[in-house]
Amino acid sequence: MPEKLRLSYTKMDFYITCPKRYYYRYVEKKPYYPSYKTKFGSNLHRALKNVTEIIKSKGAIDNESQKELFEKQWSDVSKDKDKNQQLKNKGELQLKLFSETNLTAIQNTLFIEKSFSCKLDNITLCGYIDRVDVIKDKYVEIIDYKTGNLRILYPDDLQLNFYALICRDFLDLIPAKLSLYFLKTNEKLSVNVENQCIDMTKSLILNVSEKILSNYYIPTEHPLDHCPECCYNKICPDFIKLIN
Repeated sequence: MPEKLRLSYTKMDFYITCPKRYYYRYVEKKPYYPSYKTKFGSNLHRALKNVTEIIKSKGAIDNESQKELFEKQWSDVSKDKDKNQQLKNKGELQLKLFSETNLTAIQNTLFIEKSFSCKLDNITLCGYIDRVDVIKDKYVEIIDYKTGNLRILYPDDLQLNFYALICRDFLDLIPAKLSLYFLKTNEKLSVNVENQCIDMTKSLILNVSEKILSNYYIPTEHPLDHCPECCYNKICPDFIKLIN
């Protein structure tokens, strides 16, 4: 069966947040302007990948090398020079604390920024998994890095179960633990994997894919939850109607 759709977690999240938002971003391909927070997160993720690879291969990384690496990966996130420098300093500190805390754990890392492209019916699931660590044999922990505020992690977390599905059904691994690593506070929250949550995620993926392929782009039923922060609200007639 020919491929009809490539779906990543990010695309799926766009659609679930608001189908019209997905339409503007991925169908009409309107320009997308990430916030400074998103840019900051991208900078830090790139640096984390490099630092983790060095620790994995050499067992450690010295402060000077880490600073140089971070400098190479950094791109400005704000036109405000003071704000940009403040965030840069914050990112450098977060990276330092992360590397000091994870020297031992990274020796069990199996994948770093693992890319995937997997066929599921007539769609292709694609994306990257921040990190996969071996617990024992084929049992693994799936880790996603977060630069935002600490929040509760539930067993049905959509993003982590999306990645758990990839590990279970396509990479011949047994997901045992799901974790969010909050870089802001250098804390990791974990839950045990529940296979029914992975199965529910698979069903949701197929349901969302079917709607996208059916060109179903009706705005979300709860617009005020997301519209004010949506980068497309100035061109969206539904939001304009809402505020008028």
